[in-house]
Amino acid sequence: MYAKAAKDYPDYEFQRILEQDKEEELRSTRLDRGALVLVGNGVEELDVVSFVTALKEANIEVVTASIEGNRTIRGKQSLTFRADTILSDVDKPLDFLGVVIPGGNKNYTLTMSRDERVRVLVRCQYDRKGICCSLGSGVITLKNSGILYGRQYTAPPDLREQLPDLEEDVAVKADENVVTSQGGGTALDAAMTLVELYQGQTA
Repeated sequence: MYAKAAKDYPDYEFQRILEQDKEEELRSTRLDRGALVLVGNGVEELDVVSFVTALKEANIEVVTASIEGNRTIRGKQSLTFRADTILSDVDKPLDFLGVVIPGGNKNYTLTMSRDERVRVLVRCQYDRKGICCSLGSGVITLKNSGILYGRQYTAPPDLREQLPDLEEDVAVKADENVVTSQGGGTALDAAMTLVELYQGQTA
């Protein structure tokens, strides 16, 4: 289905890379990198900093990729930082053990969840049993990617109207290869959960 719709995506070259990547060797022989963390203007800086720091301290590779047209990101609290790269320049994005969608303000959440490159990447990772993780409002992107059906997940309580099945009584929820967190300071807990999953996959 992805190849058929490739011409419809806003970034054809990135979509082509995804298609080639998906057709190569089986996941068990290919995934040897860490986490690909997607960021954009309005992202929650605390999510990014605490999550990335925790993974790096566990010796897990982390690459931050901007969904914007450049690497400079202005966060939710107006702090500016530079991502490692832009999403369209990521070589073999499915080589990562997981993709992470941090939370952020409403505009960021809307932009991220509507980005077709992001949704296809998340879906491809999910189909290959790669880890798909959201922090706070990043769960909306997982929902729009179609991977929450039949899964247990958590999210900020104020998203219950959009996510009626969310579990409010847990800060972080891991259901096989889908990891979600409520945000608001739970990024570190989510990172520790990913560390355990990574260690299990690379053992």
